[in-house]
Amino acid sequence: LMLVGALLATVAFALTLAPAAPRARAATGGWTAEYFNNMTLTGAPVLVREEGPYLDFYRDGVEPGPGVDIEQFSARWTRADNYVEGTYRVSAAGDDGIRVYVDGAQVIDAWFDQEITTYTADVPLSAGTHSVRVEYYNNLDKVAASVWIESQAAPASATAVPVAEATTPPTVAALRRLTGP
Repeated sequence: LMLVGALLATVAFALTLAPAAPRARAATGGWTAEYFNNMTLTGAPVLVREEGPYLDFYRDGVEPGPGVDIEQFSARWTRADNYVEGTYRVSAAGDDGIRVYVDGAQVIDAWFDQEITTYTADVPLSAGTHSVRVEYYNNLDKVAASVWIESQAAPASATAVPVAEATTPPTVAALRRLTGP
């Protein structure tokens, strides 16, 4: 078990992979998802839906949802959660483009065609509610992305996360297994 002192927003797109530090399940609900039949997040979304506290999203030859193209689509996920004051590591892995914003400020920018690659940024947050927005596009081939946010220090008032509620973020090696050597 790991002590976690904040609600941690997590996006994990169909990647239950190598062990790492557990994260608390966000208690405030899931992500609001918008899907677009283009790679630029423009125009009206063709699908809007509420998704779970973790976005398990890996598609290979299967449409992301009703009316969404299999290739050359984009998605935007948003949510707001309460955090305790501290520094949080924001990690994102994507194949193809992925961007992450915290309170409207871009903290990860990898908006280009790529094999699965992982990026991180350390973000200081004050106590209170903060918004997280993830933008993603798929050009061709595999559809995979993952974003997770972890506290870098557990304050004295932290509570234990039961193993049954813990998940693991993907590792670069595990992500590469999805795409081959």
